[in-house]
Amino acid sequence: MKCVICGYDSYEIIGEKKFDDIRTKNRSFTFTVRLVCCKKSGVIFQNPLQDISKLEEYYKSMHRKEGCRPPLSIEKQFNLRVDFACKFVKKGQRVMEIGCADGTTLGIFRNRGMIPYGIEVSKNNVSLCRKKDIEVFCGLYEKYPLSKESELVFDLACNYFVLEHVVSPVDFLSFCNRLINVGGTLCIEVPDIGAYEKEESPSDLLFFYEHQFHFTQETIDILLRRCGFKLLEFAEN
Repeated sequence: MKCVICGYDSYEIIGEKKFDDIRTKNRSFTFTVRLVCCKKSGVIFQNPLQDISKLEEYYKSMHRKEGCRPPLSIEKQFNLRVDFACKFVKKGQRVMEIGCADGTTLGIFRNRGMIPYGIEVSKNNVSLCRKKDIEVFCGLYEKYPLSKESELVFDLACNYFVLEHVVSPVDFLSFCNRLINVGGTLCIEVPDIGAYEKEESPSDLLFFYEHQFHFTQETIDILLRRCGFKLLEFAEN
């Protein structure tokens, strides 16, 4: 497969790893991860990518217990990400989070005066969102009923640790672009592959079956510009 960022079809093979008996609420899965690095753009990705239908079943069967709340340290991080996003959105404006989990981040946006919406594949998480009166579409973003009436209706689209999971970052970011009003903003958060060198076991972070792609600031910038965005601000945490 060609590099999704630059279209180049020459790459270096990094390695391969198999994961057996990955258990979710009611199923077990087996994944094989074969990583390559594009010789032109430098982006690292699974080649071949995981099957999208298998990923959908995997994410749908994930479970979060009723009433589960993130630890205080993580909840602080949720507030920090909303602090950052609020530089680009005002009270009364509409926010769409793709991959909104149990709605914790969207709940913070609502407390700040924004109107929250979400897209989430896990039925259990969707149920938790709806109990918080957050409007959520249940399914993969590819199945979201995008139409002329639903395009250009959000002032902010955001996704946190989602982009590295999707099988087509270009299609995903193009989808985000169609959701946002002219002059609107996209906020994304992804792992920085450059930081992996500081970890004790970088291979465990690289060879992760959920992550189809691994990014740096440079490759994110190239990808965003290809999909019609301009990078306004880059922050590390």
